[in-house]
Parts: sequence; structure tokens; C-alpha cells
Amino acid sequence: MKTKIKLFDIYVFLITLFKGFGAESNNKGYVLAFVIGCIAIVTKMARERYTTKELMAVLSIFLIGILDFVVGHTTTILFTAVAICGLKGVEVRHIVKISLWTRVFAFLCLTIGSELGIVENKMIPFWRGGSIIERYALGYSHPNMAQASLTVIIVLALYLYNKKMHIWQYLAFGLLSYLVYTLTYSRTGLLIAWICILIQMLCRNEKIKKKMVQVCKYSYLGFFILTIGMGIAYGKVSIMTKIDVLLTGRIQYISELIRHGLPPLIGTTQFNSFVNIDNGYIALLYQGGILAFVWFSYYIMKTYRQCLKNGMYDECTFMFFFFLYAMTESFFPSIAVNTSLLLIGISIFGDRTRNQIK
Repeated sequence: MKTKIKLFDIYVFLITLFKGFGAESNNKGYVLAFVIGCIAIVTKMARERYTTKELMAVLSIFLIGILDFVVGHTTTILFTAVAICGLKGVEVRHIVKISLWTRVFAFLCLTIGSELGIVENKMIPFWRGGSIIERYALGYSHPNMAQASLTVIIVLALYLYNKKMHIWQYLAFGLLSYLVYTLTYSRTGLLIAWICILIQMLCRNEKIKKKMVQVCKYSYLGFFILTIGMGIAYGKVSIMTKIDVLLTGRIQYISELIRHGLPPLIGTTQFNSFVNIDNGYIALLYQGGILAFVWFSYYIMKTYRQCLKNGMYDECTFMFFFFLYAMTESFFPSIAVNTSLLLIGISIFGDRTRNQIK
């Protein structure tokens, strides 16, 4: 078992490290890390036995990922699919720890490096509230990425260590998020971090936690319907324009995509040429394609129900945080960022993977 976990560690560490440094799919180092990680996953899988049902599940998403790569020239689904193929028997919390501390390392390297002048600290002038503000990327390609990186770190830490945390630690997370915001001016990243911190503080009470995860049972589907609804309503309902201003054009971009036509069966990057996709549900649907969207939606909702049924409330909360964040950022389909996708192994591989979580 230790050998299997270590092999999976290699893949997660490599893709998280490069993603933590802001690497895109065309980065040669990122591609090399992916290839090395694939070898580790294949070696792991060769030592295991799979049922027909398990093989059908992992091979279907792998084939979808291959089609996205070959036809649509997008790699996100393929990278995530490879990780899902290797999830059998994986200790999820251990992998989340690897992801957390790898991200912390990358974040510190970029932010400190940008302050020391080792890494470019890109400044982006931005019109907001009737004046120009200076937004700093802190070594990332965009200020939103810097804030998002910190928010993801906070979400991972809350999942792993919430039961051991004290009030001052929650406040420290909130303050740190605000301090980074004073440089990036990324409102959505700050808001999501504060909401997640508040929810986790409330969920220290088991009764509140149980009630919340019950209420959020259909949040994934609800957020998706809300996303599509806002896109359709934009330009027809006046309040959508005001909300769009707060979300810096996100609803308008969704509206443009919907008006452009139906999402493709196979994912593609062609939509990136005329809109910025800053919504995880839209990214999964349009960049991942209908096939990927259906596969992920089925297993994500199934996983949440199974976690809820088995009293795995921390895992339900963890998933919900990424459901929420998907409303404002596009990284939802990427397992290198959305570590909650590791929990899909519960639905595919059953008890063997679930027992590895706690």
C-alpha cells in the first residue's frame, strides 16, 4: 500500500507544483511533469485489480480526456482523468496535505520572489468605482490568480485542520486574505475566503454542520442552474447588469457564450478567443464539453450524496466550498486546483477508498 500511495503522490505533487507556479498547459515543464506523473499512475494501476464497473468509469473519463486533447486541444480534463484513474485505495487526506503544502511553497516562492524583484510583479491598471486602481499579480499572470491561490490554500487548510483550529487562526486567515487583497484587489477571492472561514467557524458546532450539509445537498445543481439562468437573464433583467458590474463582466461573458450557441460535445479552447471564462460550471461545460460535464456532474452529485449518507460532513463542506468558488473562477475541472475532485474515488471505488479518508 505504501508504494501505491507514493506513486500517486508523485503525480499530484508534480501537477500541483507547476499549477501552483501558474503554469499553463503549453508549459514544457508542466507537460514533462504530466508525462512523469502518468508513468507513476500506470505503474500503480498495473499492480491493482479492477472490477468491470470500475474500469468502465475510469476508462470513459480517460477517453473523454483524450478526445478533448486531440480534437479540442485542451488538457484540463485529461490531466484530471489520469488522476481519477489512479484513485483506487488512495488516502485522500494525505494527498490533500501534499497539495496544501506544495501550494504553500509555490505561493511563498512567487510572492516573496516578486517582492525581491526575482520574479516580475506585473501591475495591471483597472478601472473600478470611477477611478484607476493598481492591481499587482505577485508573480502570477493575473492578480485574480494570486488571490485565488491563497484562497485555495485556506480552503485546503480548513478541511484538514478545522477541528484543531482556534479563533485567532480563523482571524489570521481572514486578515492574510485581506492583506493580499490590498495588492490584488480581487474581490471575489477575498469574499469566497471569508465565506468559507465563516462557514467553518459555524460548523464547529456539529448540529449546524449537519444542517448545513443537508441544505447544500443540491447546491452543485443549483449553482449550475443559477449560472445558466443569469446568463440568459442578462440584458433582459435590469438587476443582472448591476450584479455583472460587481462580478467584473462574468455574467456578460456567460451570456455571450450562451448566445453563441450550444456547448460542444467534445471540449475545446476556441471560446477563449472571444470571452474570458471565469465560471467553473461554464468552463466544464464549454471547455470540457458535454460528455465531460455529464460524467463529472453524475459522479460529483453521487459522491456528495454518499458522503452525506455516511456522515462524512467535513467532505461535504469541502466539496461545497469548491461548488461555491466555481461561480467566480474557471479552475473547477482541474484536480490540480480543485482537490475535492479526489473524493470522486468514493463513488467509483467504494468502501476501499472511503476507508482511506479518515
